[in-house]
Amino acid sequence: LGANGSLKTGNYIDVGANQVTLAGTIAGNGQLPVLTLTSADPGRAINIGTGTGAADALVLDAAALRRLSANLYELNVGNSAHTGTVTVAGALSAATNVVLENAGDIHIGAPVDLSANAASRFIASQYAPGGLVDVAGAVTASTSVLLQADRLAIGAPVAAASVTLQPNSMDMPMLIGGEGPANGFVLGQAALANVKANELTIGGLAGSAGGIGVAGAIALTDGGMPAKLTLDAGAGYLSINAPLSVAG
Repeated sequence: LGANGSLKTGNYIDVGANQVTLAGTIAGNGQLPVLTLTSADPGRAINIGTGTGAADALVLDAAALRRLSANLYELNVGNSAHTGTVTVAGALSAATNVVLENAGDIHIGAPVDLSANAASRFIASQYAPGGLVDVAGAVTASTSVLLQADRLAIGAPVAAASVTLQPNSMDMPMLIGGEGPANGFVLGQAALANVKANELTIGGLAGSAGGIGVAGAIALTDGGMPAKLTLDAGAGYLSINAPLSVAG
């Protein structure tokens, strides 16, 4: 999309290419559009950072995405068929909803800030069994954050009015506290202490049957931690075998 180029629609704009330049403009037509960006080669890595080119990755310039976001309803990066890694390598500020979708791992290595939009939501969905969503940069949205993967690593603050953490696989057991398998859905005190929300939901995946077990003590009682905690095991078991404290 060259500097003098423009796209105008109230529907969907899907771009699939191994290199993308986003120098032009996008505008809505009655309503704001949804922009989806992915690589033509599904195994090619996607990096949100600086610049426009790399020999082995589709690089999406974070500054260009920020500029375009004011005229978007939603920005989608990747899709359920994409198998290369999706990485946020440079700080991303956007005035829209942001969705990262992938069958490969998702790494959030730099801050993602959507607070400029009072109705914003952030979703990171990893669709492959045993896949990883790794949050090493702070994620901030106004209304909601959904992190979905069979493995979640939450090493930085995740802030929104509501936050949902759930696996991708319907038969994946969810373990809270204690020790679990390296390829499993395990949330400890350190990870959950990074959740800054009014409401936190663990589970809630449609058709889930893997169950939820609280195996180690969890205290969500410090400032900014959830006032409401929902454990939604679906058709699976719910077993609380250790202390569980919530601020609310």
